[in-house]
Amino acid sequence: PGKASGVTSLYFVEEGQRKTPSQEGLPLEHMAGDQCIQEDLLGLTFRISPHAFFQVNTPAAEACLLQFNE
Repeated sequence: PGKASGVTSLYFVEEGQRKTPSQEGLPLEHMAGDQCIQEDLLGLTFRISPHAFFQVNTPAAEACLLQFNE
C-alpha cells in the first residue's frame, strides 16, 4: 500500500513532544522506508532529512538555486 501511494519514508512523532516552534531536536521514530528522501534539481541531488527545510515547490526551488549560483 505504501508503494502504491508514493510514500517512501515514514516517521512517527508523538503529539505534544514539540517544545519550541523549531523542529530541531524533535524526537522522531523512523518507522519504515528510507531515512531520507532524495530530490533532484538542476543536476544536483539533495538528501532531505525529516528536520530539514526544503522548498516543495520545485519551480521555486530551481529559481532559488539559479539565483544563488549567479
